[in-house]
Amino acid sequence: MLATMLAVGCSAWVIRAEETPPNLVGLLTVRGQCLKVSIARDDLTGRCTGELGMAVYADGRTGFHFMMRSRHIFTVSGIHSKQQSNAVQVDRIVLNDGLETNKPEVIAAEGSCTYGDPYRGRMTVRCAGKLGRLQDFVASFETDGTPPTE
Repeated sequence: MLATMLAVGCSAWVIRAEETPPNLVGLLTVRGQCLKVSIARDDLTGRCTGELGMAVYADGRTGFHFMMRSRHIFTVSGIHSKQQSNAVQVDRIVLNDGLETNKPEVIAAEGSCTYGDPYRGRMTVRCAGKLGRLQDFVASFETDGTPPTE
């Protein structure tokens, strides 16, 4: 399980599943490479598959889904910034082990993501922040420049 693999130990910051945003309005998949995916000292970059999902919800929430081996997904999620059109204010990380029998683990976070337009060629998603006071996280992905699939 990805949550165990990460050994984050942040059960105090877990957000209830009923707080998950409804109303998906858009989902794109882009190809490229993970530049970095890590929590604290756990570097997960080598487990990335080269695919990134980008989800947009009706309430302004955006999720960047870093696809990992063994069907695991590392998601950085937050509300679209009102000050910057290409930024997201991160408020949670979602760890999904890919098994239908297990619910994803949602962990409160603080940070931000910036991104470019995937329809205009190569672009980079860069996310960074903290889980609680002690755990840093970083997640970045560079697309290969091909148009996204919807």
